[in-house]
Amino acid sequence: MFKDCALYFPLEKLPLKSAFPNGKSNGGLFRSATWFEYESGEGTVRLNLNHENLAEHLRGFRGYIAQLPDNGVARSEAQRLIQLTQAAVGVILPHPASPDSQLFASLMKLIKQFDGFMFVAGSILLPDGSFLIGPMANQSEISDSLPAPSIRSVNPEELRHSGHINEGDALRVSQRENNYLQLAERGFICARWLPLYRTEDHTNKLRPVEEIVARLLALEALFFWVAAPEDVTSSERLLAFVSRNMLRDHLTVEENDILSLQRTEANDTHASIIGWHLENMWALAWILGFEPPPPFFQGQLPQEITNSMLYEFLPDFDATVSGFQAGVTVRSIDEVTQLEDLYYCAHNAVRSAQSGKDTVPQEWHPVRDGGAIHERRHSLTWAVSPGIAWNDTDLST
Repeated sequence: MFKDCALYFPLEKLPLKSAFPNGKSNGGLFRSATWFEYESGEGTVRLNLNHENLAEHLRGFRGYIAQLPDNGVARSEAQRLIQLTQAAVGVILPHPASPDSQLFASLMKLIKQFDGFMFVAGSILLPDGSFLIGPMANQSEISDSLPAPSIRSVNPEELRHSGHINEGDALRVSQRENNYLQLAERGFICARWLPLYRTEDHTNKLRPVEEIVARLLALEALFFWVAAPEDVTSSERLLAFVSRNMLRDHLTVEENDILSLQRTEANDTHASIIGWHLENMWALAWILGFEPPPPFFQGQLPQEITNSMLYEFLPDFDATVSGFQAGVTVRSIDEVTQLEDLYYCAHNAVRSAQSGKDTVPQEWHPVRDGGAIHERRHSLTWAVSPGIAWNDTDLST
């Protein structure tokens, strides 16, 4: 059952009488209608026309879509549909409706006839009856919220490390073989000769915590600059947050260019891809004590993780780097190194799959879901590579 929805159309003027000849409105010869009513067979439906500030509403809509965990293809298509929208219609139903009701059928008739879409239950419903994006799409084949790959039975003897081993590497070898085992149990197969260390001196070092905190908060500000509308977080407050904490020093040149765009332009041009930064943020937040850790076998992060990280773990935009840092519990270098090594191996399996090899679970998408692995691995490897710039992080496998 649903009681709230809205309809979106690529037409500025809707010939609603052609769909419901007996409908009525308050329009006249010299007056544009602000509402239209029709009888659905289950009561009168009122359509509220002429949204007061359509451009601002659509910017907020694009921001909502940008932070959804659905795959990039779905997000891009949703952004395209919103970009084409010329009319947003509010719907007042006589009572809650079920998907098999005449009420629902009448609304579907409208979006089919005028090539629109419906926004209901936080999701975009297309004229063919399928959900493109949002919580309701999680049960469709385009969703990336797939169940975790089932645990398989594997032979540990077949997962021994075959690469170079130095004297004193016994613990590292044991940890690596445990990673091979975890991956194989979930259907990920990586090379078993991968180097055991990412540093020449074989030491594990965590980047200064204040750099990790600043990078995380910089990405938080960038995400909200692109994805959130002005009435959620004002530009003035966001830019003051960035300036007060010198966060531009912790963004790449490309990211700073986005932050230098006008807010609306940043949303128009980057809303469809800014969600990838949430994957970077999940790994960085975990280093600083956020739970849960990002599992290697999960694709793009689910909405509940996004909400928990953005609105519960991360500070508001009146905070400081030092203030936030004082309240976090930084994980040990051993914990970070172990998860980084697991993602290093998972990344190898993903890259092999992207070249056509059968190295990830069948239900797993090597590009869409593999992109999440890449972004989380980037954060983890950067965190254990002190002195290395973000864009210079060695992501080879």
